[in-house]
Amino acid sequence: PSPPGLDWAGDRLKKAKGKPTVSAVEQKEHQKKADMEIIALLQDLVKALQFQLEEQKANTHFLQEGIRTGRATAHVLHEDLYHSVLLHPLIKAEYIYDGSTPYITTIEIPYTATELAKLKEEY
Repeated sequence: PSPPGLDWAGDRLKKAKGKPTVSAVEQKEHQKKADMEIIALLQDLVKALQFQLEEQKANTHFLQEGIRTGRATAHVLHEDLYHSVLLHPLIKAEYIYDGSTPYITTIEIPYTATELAKLKEEY
């Protein structure tokens, strides 16, 4: 009921019989107001939690992209290293003469270009 309705009801009811009715109406309005405040607080809480969830989703997506990029970079680096080693092998041959026929042992040792350059300088 609106405030003018309460005034009208207060005027129309007898004082002894009207107090419990007016009190009940006031209590109902007070309860409705408290319920509306609780609903507003809960709605604000839901908004805050939704915002936090969106931030966490974005952060998770960012971290997953970083992991994928890191894996891809590691894979490319591994392939580059593997191919560079294959391009510069050092073949070591060892001749062992046992009688009239030589026995040849060959070992392929992978070196990088810089390591091969150092070996060339030494020998």
